[in-house]
Amino acid sequence: SRIALAPLREDIRGFDATGPSTRYLFAPASRRCEATGTNASRAKKLLRLPSGTCAWRMSLAVEAILSERPDAILVQGESIEHFHPAGVRAREIADRENAFKWLPLDLTTGRELAPGMAGFLNRSGVSSNDLSFFREPRAVGQRWLGLDYYPTCEHRVSGNGSRTVNRQGAGFQALASQYYERYHLPLFHCETNRVAEHAVDWLEVQWNEVLSLRARGIPVHGFTWYSLTDQIDWQHGLRIERDDLHPVGLFDLDRKVRPVGVAYRKIIETYKPLMHSDEPLDLVCELRVRRTARA
Repeated sequence: SRIALAPLREDIRGFDATGPSTRYLFAPASRRCEATGTNASRAKKLLRLPSGTCAWRMSLAVEAILSERPDAILVQGESIEHFHPAGVRAREIADRENAFKWLPLDLTTGRELAPGMAGFLNRSGVSSNDLSFFREPRAVGQRWLGLDYYPTCEHRVSGNGSRTVNRQGAGFQALASQYYERYHLPLFHCETNRVAEHAVDWLEVQWNEVLSLRARGIPVHGFTWYSLTDQIDWQHGLRIERDDLHPVGLFDLDRKVRPVGVAYRKIIETYKPLMHSDEPLDLVCELRVRRTARA
């Protein structure tokens, strides 16, 4: 699970602490978060457990941030992953995979776990007493849920457990609605793209689905095309160094705007009144673009 926030003071120093945008903190999961005070001994235990590490660090990070900025808005980012069963025999496998999908968010938001997940954690070494830590309310009214969505986020699972990309997926609007119904947190479409020849059409679909969610009364406070420029070797997950171009940026590596960049600019011009009517949307988009530009 990718925990999308800035956990400690060392990660916040890059922001202007007096500026309004610093209320919206967004940084990768790889940042370090250390346990302090009365939680230290419990943290040392849980941090040794793969199933508890991210959720525990996330919860401690929330406490650390709020101790520095009590007014912070915390954006927790997740890739929308959904598993569709390929027939009746695959239903149980798909249900289990979807339960695992919910687990990090259920823990970090204090929600009741999906069926079977408490038992899974107990078998992994997390006691019922440890789980009580996650039921403590944190940052109530100060969380947003960031959702990444790509064509590869929806999976078709067969009865033998094999999986392929589900090309006829439910789409961002349908899946984001499930997240909102489960957690009742404002949403942020925080990452999406497709390669150049599909990019403009994909942008149009994603933006229209965001507008449809808002029209239904579901709060969506941000939208991001990732990334500002094309990438290198991203299609290989940076596992192989080939210097292959991945043409998904709003601009190419010569800083020439791509058609999707022109379309993105048109969206901003067209919907500027909508953005100005909802301050959080403006602030998060601004911060995210600046962060991408610095990277």
